[in-house]
Amino acid sequence: MTEEEAEERIPQNRLLKPPVKQVVVGVGERAVKIGGKLAMYPHESALVNPTAVAIDVTDEMSEDEILETIRRTESFGFEHAGQKLKLDMIAVRSTSNNPEKFKAAVKKVAQGSKLPLILCSTNPEILEAGLMTVSQSRPLLYAATKANWKKMSELALGYNCPLVACAPNDLQLLRSVTKTLLACGVEDIVLDPGTFLECGLAGTLNDFTMIRRAACEKGDELLGFPLMGVPLIAWIERGDAREEIVRWREAYLAAMLVARFADVLIVHNLDGWALLPLVVLRQDIYADPLKQQGVIPKTGMADRP
Repeated sequence: MTEEEAEERIPQNRLLKPPVKQVVVGVGERAVKIGGKLAMYPHESALVNPTAVAIDVTDEMSEDEILETIRRTESFGFEHAGQKLKLDMIAVRSTSNNPEKFKAAVKKVAQGSKLPLILCSTNPEILEAGLMTVSQSRPLLYAATKANWKKMSELALGYNCPLVACAPNDLQLLRSVTKTLLACGVEDIVLDPGTFLECGLAGTLNDFTMIRRAACEKGDELLGFPLMGVPLIAWIERGDAREEIVRWREAYLAAMLVARFADVLIVHNLDGWALLPLVVLRQDIYADPLKQQGVIPKTGMADRP
């Protein structure tokens, strides 16, 4: 294949407006870009912006637990095939439903790490309490739903933050929430179609695939946004399962979602045996096959900002 043939794969209008919008989370050198895909598969176009992996903390953790999670997240790194593989973000979840506890937890994380943040609660008052401490840091807000979209859109616009639209297992509702957020003026949106285990796993993978296909092959602009997966659900819905089983469930779910177009993941387990295969898989998927074959020079599409 010649360089000209490789470039002809992507219509010029896609270079100006990718089917999957790029969204930036955070500010400065450590800001994370997600989305921005020109096509579904690497053989169609080099995939940009590898899946961002976020590690979670909650506002009911002790200060020592939060600081230890930050330390392990920041220090995680592995050299492979000439690249430093690392973790990208920290997600702060409100499990207490207490604004002051959430605010304190966000402040601890912000003081201990410069990684971009995901602030997680469906209660706008909780999220705003956390935003007050990181108002200039452009965290990703999780999440706008059918019930709270108005207040969530106001937060996203008021603090200039990207916002997750969430409608588990309902793609029509997800399109509707996205359309409403766009009408309100929110432009930086991330889609969460829901992450399910066991009987819901096949549906989860199908939803991710259908969303990406709708954006890249059918030009559906309401679904043309980055996708969020939440393998953390394995811990939230662990039931009576032993901890080692839960760790395995989260690990295989995360790997499946990386392979099925997820642009950002929230995970809990920091064990090397779970994270190392995940970041190596991510590296393999996002390697440019055309560049490796010498078809596209190093100034090709994969190197564009």
